[in-house]
Amino acid sequence: MPPRPLRHQRLLLLLLIDLTTSYYAPVAPRSPLARGIRGSMLPRTASQAVLRQQAAELELASEIMPLTPATRDKESDQSSLSSRARFIAASIAVGALTGVTVSLFKLSIVTIAKMLYGTDMTSGWTGTDLRHGCQALFLPAVGGLAVAAIRLLRPRRYLGPGLACHVSEVELAIPPSGSCFATRGAAAAVTLGSGNSLGPEGPSVELGCGVSRLVGAAAGRGGWCGAAHFQRRQRQLLAAGAAAGVAAGFNTPLAGVFFALEVVAQAVRAAVDRTQGAMEAEGDCPTIEARRDSAELDVKSRTSISGIVLSAIISALVAQEILGVGHSLPSGGWPMRFRLMELPLYVGLGAISGLAALLFKRATAFVRGLFAEADAEYDTRGGALRGIPPSLRPAVGGLFCGLVGLAFPQVHFFGYAALDTIVTAPPLDATPLHASLGSPLMRGIGDGLALGGTLLPGAGLLLAKLATTSAGVASGLVGGTFAPSLLLGASVGVVYQQMLAATLKLVATVMPAMAGVGSVANVPAFGMVGGAAFLASTFHAPLTSALLLFELTHGYELVLPLLCAAGTGPLVFDGVERRLDEWYAERTSQKASSDCDVDNEIVCTADYD
Repeated sequence: MPPRPLRHQRLLLLLLIDLTTSYYAPVAPRSPLARGIRGSMLPRTASQAVLRQQAAELELASEIMPLTPATRDKESDQSSLSSRARFIAASIAVGALTGVTVSLFKLSIVTIAKMLYGTDMTSGWTGTDLRHGCQALFLPAVGGLAVAAIRLLRPRRYLGPGLACHVSEVELAIPPSGSCFATRGAAAAVTLGSGNSLGPEGPSVELGCGVSRLVGAAAGRGGWCGAAHFQRRQRQLLAAGAAAGVAAGFNTPLAGVFFALEVVAQAVRAAVDRTQGAMEAEGDCPTIEARRDSAELDVKSRTSISGIVLSAIISALVAQEILGVGHSLPSGGWPMRFRLMELPLYVGLGAISGLAALLFKRATAFVRGLFAEADAEYDTRGGALRGIPPSLRPAVGGLFCGLVGLAFPQVHFFGYAALDTIVTAPPLDATPLHASLGSPLMRGIGDGLALGGTLLPGAGLLLAKLATTSAGVASGLVGGTFAPSLLLGASVGVVYQQMLAATLKLVATVMPAMAGVGSVANVPAFGMVGGAAFLASTFHAPLTSALLLFELTHGYELVLPLLCAAGTGPLVFDGVERRLDEWYAERTSQKASSDCDVDNEIVCTADYD
């Protein structure tokens, strides 16, 4: 079948971007008070005092919540144009500096890996060569000890802010600290360079946020008058920095733009709840709701989107100049055209991926609970591992990763070799997957049980990666959950595809007349769609996840299945989680809480006092 013209692909993609960007630049809704006064006529018998009181309240509401994004960018003074120009220039600087910073961060990971393993292990190690087995057992623990040492050297043992903390500090007008950002980056570099089961893209986002705050502080001196004006530009630059981090980390500028609009905008809204929740407690709900909308619209305004796009593009270009073209998944053997009858299969994959992402979140909370201290106020006895000193917990997480890595070396952060193998798997040939996704131990078990497919090693890798990533996050290691989410979702897709293929084979055996009637796509298609669905469920960012896999694979044919599964996963995740929380609240008569919300913390760490 001849390839589809690139012109048509670009037109469709540009149409998607245009429509979605228009959606993410909404007109600010009017406050309930404004709608009530303008939508109904007051009785003629109303007293003048009531009218004056309502007019004053309306004036307050209009001050804290402008009507449209266009009016939000017009300042009361004559410097509106210069303010926007300064913001665009700052966004370009954020993109360039983030590209350089993320490139140096990735090069430092390679340097540490060469120091520890004697070779560049980040280029990919799938366990087919076990010469480094003994090293892989203890070196992740060495990285955990290095993280603990860095933490002990910091005041209050604080490694620096994550994404949620960055947003909260902007809301509270806390000045940025370059030393905190550098310390957090160093801790992430030793965590990943020693092979622990986390990823580098999350720290790249955090580095971009740190760079944006430093640039914003410099650009705001004498240029952005007024606290509200400066805070608005800081929010917008923070979104630009996060987009630049994703663009440089994955070499995916388009996904970086949507990451800022989906994830960062919601993080800003949540930060308003945390920092100004006292107003809601006092009963001023319209005011706090207006502030939430105002903060979110700061990120989604047209001026902000322009800066986000420029920052993401420049960051990706700078990273390409320093690191090369960057990692891109090889072209897979997925079909050139998907049939309508296959979409329910991808809906099912999205639902299962949502459940797997929820399991990942709860597993992380469970492991963190094992380290929890006893609390007399809440009558809790503490976790089973509470006796381990906080300074040794990262080493425990690294040692656990090394132990699991003896059976499944793919859990280590040594590049994307496992993902590459899934993408390049030949259709109807499970041998390469069996060799790459499994291990000598699991291959022996599979051969003994006459399980020739990839179902057993794929499921084993899924559980092993989930356990090691949860342990790494909960023990205090520093790293991201982007890359682990992709591998976890791809493993779900592999197992799901093998189960579908086995079911159809069984049906064809029982009913020979049905042979050839039904078929499913191959492993690469389901693996990539599963990765997008798992990532979308974890971060509640379906468009970001679908476009991320589209940019990594360059597979235009995957867009519809990616969007289908990525849209289903978060719905199942939220629905099941809500039911579980209600069940827990009814059983214990208290609100359920998770210790680690990996959907809100892009780089999730455990900070111990």
